[in-house]
Formats: sequence, C-alpha cells, structure tokens
Amino acid sequence: MKRQSVEAGEKLYGWLFASPWLIGLLIFFLLPLAASIYFSFTTYSILEPGEFIGLNNYRELMQDKVFWAAVFNTVYFAVFFVPLSIVSGVLLALFLNMKVKGMAVYRTIYFLPTLVPQVALAVLWMWLL
Repeated sequence: MKRQSVEAGEKLYGWLFASPWLIGLLIFFLLPLAASIYFSFTTYSILEPGEFIGLNNYRELMQDKVFWAAVFNTVYFAVFFVPLSIVSGVLLALFLNMKVKGMAVYRTIYFLPTLVPQVALAVLWMWLL
C-alpha cells in the first residue's frame, strides 16, 4: 500500500516538473497552431470578424506561382544541399582527424574564423569595462 502512494507522489512530482514545459508548449505552439488553422479557413481582417470561406484560401494558394517557386526551392534545398552539407562535414571531420604532418596548421586555419570574433568581442569588453 505504501509503495503505491510513493509512486503516486512521484507521478505528481513528474507532472509538476513537466508542467512549465507543457504550459509553454500549449501557449507558444498549440494555441498559435490552432489559430493558424482557424484563420486559414476564413477571410480574416483585424478590423472585422473572420468570415468562413472553406478551402478558397487553399485553392488560391495552389494557383500561386510564388508558392510553387517556394516549394521547389525548399525541395531542392532539402534534396541536394542538406545531404551535401552532411557528407562534406563528415569528410572534413575525417580529414581533420587524420595523422598528417602539419595537421595543427590545417586545424588552426579551419578553427581560426570561429575564434577571431569571440576574441575580438572579449578584447572589446575589456576596453569597455
């Protein structure tokens, strides 16, 4: 009997610890998603209440050339550039992990653009303070 009350208390603490995240999910994701779905079926204006028009907005969208250009660009990017960047990143990581004479120089050249802005910012803050 005591074990069940301990488990119930643990569940309660679990929900209490998860509740800020769940509230944030509700406020910042689910409510805007529901509002977007609702407004997509209406002619919405800030000054007037929305009028239900069904799928007319989606019919217009399917006939819009700019929309199809955006879809093409998104698919093109996802199909070509994402795999290419993954493969090039893995190849570069393998190259920087090799035991080659002068590898410290290559690593320095590669990581220098990452470090320079941070060092410049640190020096700037030292001068300001």
